[in-house]
Parts: sequence; C-alpha cells; structure tokens
Amino acid sequence: MKKGGKLIMVETMRWEDETLFLLDQTKLPHVITYLSCQDYPDVKKAIQKLVVRGAPAIGAAAAYGLALGMLKSRGVKFNAPTAQEFYHQAQTIAWEL
Repeated sequence: MKKGGKLIMVETMRWEDETLFLLDQTKLPHVITYLSCQDYPDVKKAIQKLVVRGAPAIGAAAAYGLALGMLKSRGVKFNAPTAQEFYHQAQTIAWEL
C-alpha cells in the first residue's frame, strides 16, 4: 500500500497481549484502522461483517478466534461445539465468497 507516495507494509492481523487486532478491510483504501478482538465472539462478528476478507485470512482469523476462546476459558470448560460451529461458519462464509 502506498501512503504519501511511499510504499508501506500493512499487517492484516496482529496478536498482542491475548488480543487479536484485525485490519478493518471495510475501511480500505482510505483509512488504515484495526479492530481489537478480546474473545472468539468478537472474531466471529468481524468475519460476519467482512472486516476480514479472503479465504486464507478468514481461516487464520477463525483459528485465532478458537485460541482466544481457549485462553479466556482457563479453568472453565470451553464450549467446543460452539467454537467448532463458529469455525464451520467461517469456512462457509469463505466458500461463498
């Protein structure tokens, strides 16, 4: 991506302190902004709202979403069927695109 005539690198997603930051692709090319996801429902919503686009990026975001769900459920039984359903839904969205 070019900014001010210079080529700049833009991260599509970043993991920092148990938070996933996703490049909000709905704002491109005019604004570079990131959506922070604290748990897998945040990632699911981002995928549904097309913040993340492209099958590889959707798959990677879904995997990070599962990781967030497992991190946030420490000491509590993680609802795996819901997480698996979320991943399947992300795959379905990617396939439809």
